[in-house]
Amino acid sequence: MVKTSYLNKVEDNVREMLRTNEHYRNCDICLILQYWFLHDGVSDKDIYDINVRHSLTSTESVRRCRQKVQSEVWTDKDGIRRYGRYLPTDPLVRKRRGIAEDVYREYSRQ
Repeated sequence: MVKTSYLNKVEDNVREMLRTNEHYRNCDICLILQYWFLHDGVSDKDIYDINVRHSLTSTESVRRCRQKVQSEVWTDKDGIRRYGRYLPTDPLVRKRRGIAEDVYREYSRQ
């Protein structure tokens, strides 16, 4: 069973990665691989080792934390409620993930 404190840590790490690098907002594979490199301390050669793979943060945990962060409702400094943090910047990714253009326009004005 995965502990809540562990998922909170994963979520905080994912949030920071999405905040600092726009590319990770658009590509789950890049986000997951970089998460493993930065936070699980794995090298690119170790990814192919099945024993190492079992010790890595699960791909689903990283992806679900990304989804949670990108679906948050929050209030900006002007008191306006906003939907989504660190949303994808690629229009094709937004379309595939079902993020409406008007939501993105609102987000981009902040």
